[in-house]
Amino acid sequence: MAVTEAVANVVLHAYPGGAGTVTVAAENIGDDLVVVVSDNGAGGHSFQFSASAGLGLGLVLIRKLCASVTVVPTPEGTVVTMRFTRQA
Repeated sequence: MAVTEAVANVVLHAYPGGAGTVTVAAENIGDDLVVVVSDNGAGGHSFQFSASAGLGLGLVLIRKLCASVTVVPTPEGTVVTMRFTRQA
């Protein structure tokens, strides 16, 4: 669900002028699964954590579902890194 929300944010915010690319990568690191969602879109100006309904609610959900999450806006796009602790 968290990965879907991150990809949805790319679709909604990264490419206001049309189509673009989203990259999803996953890696096992120790006992964790790390998933990175990135784009080369408009940058992370609208990727802010917010407790209010509407814009930003997806990132609040991501934060609740992940052990940790970082959102790094750059002039070249946005990188969302989500860490999930695997349970036995």
